[in-house]
Amino acid sequence: MGLFCIYVLPGISDSWLLVPITTPAKDSGINAAFIFAFFVLTSSVFFAYASLPIYQVLEGYRLPSYVRNRLRNRHLRKFHRLKAVERRFRSTNQLPRGVTTDDLRLRYPVDAGSVRATRLGNALTSMESWSATRYHLDSQVMWHELQAISSDNVRKDTDEGRAPVDFFVSSIVHMFLLSSSAFLVGLFTPHKQALVIGVLATVTIPVSYRLAVNNTLDWAQSVKAMVNVGRSELASGLGLQLPGTLEGERQMWSAHFHAVELNNDHHIASYNSFRVPSPEASKANRTVWRGLRNVFHS
Repeated sequence: MGLFCIYVLPGISDSWLLVPITTPAKDSGINAAFIFAFFVLTSSVFFAYASLPIYQVLEGYRLPSYVRNRLRNRHLRKFHRLKAVERRFRSTNQLPRGVTTDDLRLRYPVDAGSVRATRLGNALTSMESWSATRYHLDSQVMWHELQAISSDNVRKDTDEGRAPVDFFVSSIVHMFLLSSSAFLVGLFTPHKQALVIGVLATVTIPVSYRLAVNNTLDWAQSVKAMVNVGRSELASGLGLQLPGTLEGERQMWSAHFHAVELNNDHHIASYNSFRVPSPEASKANRTVWRGLRNVFHS
């Protein structure tokens, strides 16, 4: 906003649309400060509440279908190349230069059907689907429950992991608006210094995008930690007994999703097999067994 006011606004300050704003600002420095603060706060609130559609555009969901399909096909080729590298890594335990285990685990989802049209979309999909593919526990559906049982340190890590992603995503939008307005002013008014600001803002857009993707990988690590260390407490909080095998745990979380989240009665019997009896029921069961034992002894 400061760069816009210094280098771009002078070129359009005499426009009839902006005269009601620029005239009071020219009359008093205090007025200018209040107007500047008003627009900064207004834009901050607006972009905070508009974060969902912004993310959807950058993830590729709201791109034109032709563009989305072309970009997705390109990422599908990269996905299959990484899968070939992963297969070689499992047999040789060696990675090619420039490829890390994070590239194999966190940059793309596990199946080709979930590949998105953008790098940010693939990184976020990988993070969101990680616990569902490993444990059949959907961390997005159970997000608030996981947050409720997680320790303060884990919640802090997830918040700190998301903050830089939000920051750089917001930077992409702000720099896009700044560069667009600067180019328009620089091309159609004598204020050619605005073109320099437009070029600089345009250069920062891909940098911000790459940093948003890279920080998504750090955010994913904190979400993975929250799921790994919080599953047992989550099961206990839901009145479930965590099975001793991974197969059994997957069946338990699947049963919970279908019976509770989807309200599918066909899975109630499976879900009940993992439930922990209430203390009153356990006490009643013990009383019954003691009575039967006494009868048999008699």
